[in-house]
Amino acid sequence: MDMLRLDWEPRLRSPWLVLGFEGWPNAAEVSSGCIHFLREKLGALKFGEFEGADFYQNSSHRPIVSVRGGLVNSLNFPSSKLYAWTDPRAVHDLILLQGVEPDLRWQDFIGQLLDLAQRLGVVRTLSIGGVLSAIPHSREPRVSCAFSHERLRPELAALDVDFSDYEGPSSIHSSLLLAAQTRGLEGVSFWGGAPHYVQGPNPLVWHAVLRRVSRLLGLELPLGELTTAGEALRQQVDQGLQSDADARAYVRRLEEVYDATVGPQTPSADERPQPRSEEPLLHEDVLRGVEEILKRRQKEGPGGPG
Repeated sequence: MDMLRLDWEPRLRSPWLVLGFEGWPNAAEVSSGCIHFLREKLGALKFGEFEGADFYQNSSHRPIVSVRGGLVNSLNFPSSKLYAWTDPRAVHDLILLQGVEPDLRWQDFIGQLLDLAQRLGVVRTLSIGGVLSAIPHSREPRVSCAFSHERLRPELAALDVDFSDYEGPSSIHSSLLLAAQTRGLEGVSFWGGAPHYVQGPNPLVWHAVLRRVSRLLGLELPLGELTTAGEALRQQVDQGLQSDADARAYVRRLEEVYDATVGPQTPSADERPQPRSEEPLLHEDVLRGVEEILKRRQKEGPGGPG
């Protein structure tokens, strides 16, 4: 059954399909956050959506109910929405998908999506994901990449990405890449690496991913607010770490590994100027995340889990 509903069908010029999903592939809200940023800044218009009944388990993705004064007003189920952006000055128009990673029937979801994409003339897919990594917040986030065709490698290498080497559980991104490859569509997947001890949305990682998306698309995106928000987050984490010597030592070890493999970047947390005392402290979740990591390491011993 076709679960894709269109309000209207846009006329696009050599569009790219850019996708982000809530759920498992959304560490630091990189996937959903980057697509939301693109949608808001570009002014993309909604033209359709995948209704969720066949793709989601309600026990894992519960519908959202609205009750006012005891009266039930509405019940909204998970869905994935499609937006279109056109600009005669751009090389490529865009289709943006902002959704929730399906629990069920990935192949049906992808098949219906790529059927529409090909009907609208899509020439490339670009999915965005986020993954938790053992990297320090004080360094430039790294972006890894997977792709569908070897001919894309030189273009992507120029963006300073790390080509993925991975074998393990998969997100819908991998299925999408393989399906695009089968249909002769070029496919790219960017993954922003987020420090695993910093909780919540991370504008530092969003910026790193969107800077590469901007270059790949040939678009100028207004990333200044992400730069400001990212530096504020970095300073707040630094300040939060000042009260815990073990946590600071742990971050320094991450910095040493990063600098040895990637190269020196910004100064360490101990070397950078600290924020003024009147600036708000980061919520306790950040420091709690570091404390939990240290506790696990102590329980596991120097060799880590067996």
